[in-house]
Amino acid sequence: GLSAVSWTAWKKRLTGKSTDILVQFKRKLLKLLALLKFHEHDVYIPFLIGTCDALTDVSTLSEGLLRQRDPIVDLTNKEFVGKVYSCALISAPEEGGPGALDILIPPGRATLPSSLRLKALKLLERSSVAADAANAALQCITESLRDQERVIVAALNMGSHVAKHGSDQAVNVVAQPLLDILQESFLTSAALSTDISDRVCTAFRVYGALARRHASSGGVATHQQYEAANLLFSCLTLGLSVL
Repeated sequence: GLSAVSWTAWKKRLTGKSTDILVQFKRKLLKLLALLKFHEHDVYIPFLIGTCDALTDVSTLSEGLLRQRDPIVDLTNKEFVGKVYSCALISAPEEGGPGALDILIPPGRATLPSSLRLKALKLLERSSVAADAANAALQCITESLRDQERVIVAALNMGSHVAKHGSDQAVNVVAQPLLDILQESFLTSAALSTDISDRVCTAFRVYGALARRHASSGGVATHQQYEAANLLFSCLTLGLSVL
């Protein structure tokens, strides 16, 4: 990364330039990163970010460079997984906890492109290390549930990934707050409609998987959670009956 001073200098040089000049600059930079002998983990994140660029020529080049490296990145590498999490988070997760990772969030970050968060979530869903990082996973899922529809579904799938592949310690950290979030965000509202959208169906699957895994790892389901599970099942049954 460039220092703040260097980036300010480059930004001043680029401000007011035509789109063609900006495209050429970004493409040259991407090609330079691809040619230099950087480790794949060091260049993957810039290419991932590049795939979400508003300039088509830049995003297309980035997609090609990313596809070349996708099969060889190591999703068991904690440093790399921490970098992927940094592409999906606005705020840093609580420090410590099971499977803690070093995650650096740029100061002052207020938003993230939904397209970048979606790509990062899909990548994290392939990593057992990501599933074990309890506080990071919970923070990532919680933030993403306030995003667009596709991101919400991806966040719910991440919850299912934690339920299936996270350690018992990670599940015990994530389960209770996430079950409460699912109940508040999906179950109560679903009871008032026949909506069986992707997000509701996925929420049902995640709720069941997380509750079962939580119980099998020594967690105790509350009476409220049992009622919520029955409520969601009833909503889905009602929804299917009107199709």
